[in-house]
Amino acid sequence: MENKNVRELDEMTYTEIFERYSDGLERINNQFTNEFIKISRRFVYEMSLAGLLVGICIGIVVGIFI
Repeated sequence: MENKNVRELDEMTYTEIFERYSDGLERINNQFTNEFIKISRRFVYEMSLAGLLVGICIGIVVGIFI
């Protein structure tokens, strides 16, 4: 026995399917974008701290040997 929703989707065109589900897709896309921005900001922050720490260490090592 075939599911009613599956039969209904089979009879719909791609445009109708897109119109029906575009709000949900847009919401998922916005959520993904927001999470990606948060992760990117944190990554940049952590890499900045790591670069600063490496620079300080190199400065200390060079300062000791010179």
